Amino acid sequence: MSKRIYILGMFSASLTLLHATEAVVLSSANSKSGFTVEWIGLIVLSIIGFIFIYRSTKQIKKIKKLQEELDTYQTTVTRELDTIGGKDA
Repeated sequence: MSKRIYILGMFSASLTLLHATEAVVLSSANSKSGFTVEWIGLIVLSIIGFIFIYRSTKQIKKIKKLQEELDTYQTTVTRELDTIGGKDA
Protein backbone atom coordinates (compact mmCIF):
# COMPACT_ATOMS: atom_id res chain seq x y z
CA MET A 1 0.00 0.00 0.00
CA SER A 2 2.79 2.45 0.88
CA LYS A 3 4.47 1.85 -2.48
CA ARG A 4 1.23 2.78 -4.26
CA ILE A 5 0.95 5.98 -2.25
CA TYR A 6 4.58 6.83 -2.99
CA ILE A 7 4.16 6.18 -6.72
CA LEU A 8 0.91 8.17 -6.79
CA GLY A 9 2.60 11.06 -5.01
CA MET A 10 5.56 11.04 -7.38
CA PHE A 11 3.22 10.88 -10.37
CA SER A 12 1.14 13.81 -9.14
CA ALA A 13 4.29 15.79 -8.34
CA SER A 14 5.69 15.20 -11.81
CA LEU A 15 2.37 16.20 -13.42
CA THR A 16 2.32 19.36 -11.33
CA LEU A 17 5.87 20.21 -12.34
CA LEU A 18 5.12 19.57 -16.02
CA HIS A 19 1.99 21.73 -15.87
CA ALA A 20 3.81 24.51 -14.02
CA THR A 21 6.66 24.48 -16.53
CA GLU A 22 4.28 24.56 -19.47
CA ALA A 23 2.23 27.37 -17.96
CA VAL A 24 5.35 29.41 -17.21
CA VAL A 25 6.69 28.97 -20.73
CA LEU A 26 3.36 29.96 -22.28
CA SER A 27 2.65 32.85 -19.96
CA SER A 28 6.17 34.21 -19.42
CA ALA A 29 5.75 36.83 -22.16
CA ASN A 30 2.29 37.89 -20.94
CA SER A 31 2.83 37.68 -17.20
CA LYS A 32 3.71 40.80 -15.26
CA SER A 33 2.99 39.29 -11.87
CA GLY A 34 5.78 37.97 -9.67
CA PHE A 35 3.61 35.08 -8.45
CA THR A 36 3.32 32.65 -11.34
CA VAL A 37 2.10 29.12 -11.71
CA GLU A 38 5.69 27.98 -11.29
CA TRP A 39 5.59 29.07 -7.65
CA ILE A 40 2.34 27.19 -7.11
CA GLY A 41 3.97 24.08 -8.57
CA LEU A 42 6.99 24.48 -6.31
CA ILE A 43 4.77 24.91 -3.26
CA VAL A 44 2.81 21.76 -4.14
CA LEU A 45 6.05 19.83 -4.66
CA SER A 46 7.42 20.99 -1.33
CA ILE A 47 4.22 19.96 0.46
CA ILE A 48 4.40 16.52 -1.15
CA GLY A 49 8.05 16.27 -0.14
CA PHE A 50 7.22 17.09 3.46
CA ILE A 51 4.47 14.46 3.43
CA PHE A 52 6.97 11.83 2.25
CA ILE A 53 9.50 12.92 4.88
CA TYR A 54 6.84 12.67 7.61
CA ARG A 55 5.79 9.23 6.37
CA SER A 56 9.39 8.01 6.32
CA THR A 57 9.97 9.29 9.84
CA LYS A 58 6.87 7.47 11.04
CA GLN A 59 8.01 4.23 9.42
CA ILE A 60 11.48 4.56 10.97
CA LYS A 61 9.85 4.93 14.41
CA LYS A 62 7.78 1.79 13.78
CA ILE A 63 10.91 -0.14 12.74
CA LYS A 64 12.75 0.96 15.89
CA LYS A 65 9.81 -0.14 18.04
CA LEU A 66 9.74 -3.54 16.34
CA GLN A 67 13.51 -3.90 16.82
CA GLU A 68 13.10 -3.21 20.54
CA GLU A 69 10.33 -5.83 20.76
CA LEU A 70 12.55 -8.31 18.90
CA ASP A 71 15.45 -7.65 21.28
CA THR A 72 13.15 -8.21 24.27
CA TYR A 73 11.84 -11.46 22.81
CA GLN A 74 15.34 -12.64 21.93
CA THR A 75 16.57 -11.90 25.45
CA THR A 76 13.63 -13.80 26.92
CA VAL A 77 14.26 -16.84 24.73
CA THR A 78 17.99 -16.77 25.55
CA ARG A 79 17.23 -16.69 29.28
CA GLU A 80 14.80 -19.59 28.94
CA LEU A 81 17.40 -21.63 27.06
CA ASP A 82 20.00 -20.85 29.73
CA THR A 83 17.55 -21.93 32.44
CA ILE A 84 16.81 -25.20 30.65
CA GLY A 85 20.48 -25.80 29.98
CA GLY A 86 20.30 -25.76 26.22
CA LYS A 87 22.72 -24.12 23.86
CA ASP A 88 21.94 -21.19 21.59
CA ALA A 89 21.09 -22.22 18.07
